[in-house]
Amino acid sequence: VIAPKVAMPHARPEDGVNKVSMTLTTFKEDIYFSGKEQHKVKILISLAPKDNQTHIKALACLTKMLSKKENIDKILNSKDKYEILEVI
Repeated sequence: VIAPKVAMPHARPEDGVNKVSMTLTTFKEDIYFSGKEQHKVKILISLAPKDNQTHIKALACLTKMLSKKENIDKILNSKDKYEILEVI
């Protein structure tokens, strides 16, 4: 869990990643990563870096986007992928 309501599962290059990729999935119901209230999420952003460098800029942009609560709220309240793309 990297921010309120947001988790980032990820793979490492040695786990077989061939190409840098990032996905965003939203859920209607909470997903719990533990029994703690602060570990429930509705947004998963999966990261698959092909090496230890190429994803750094993407992570910096993602961090900036997620630092604003209104962006998280816009993603959670979006009606379609186009509204999410506007936030990104």
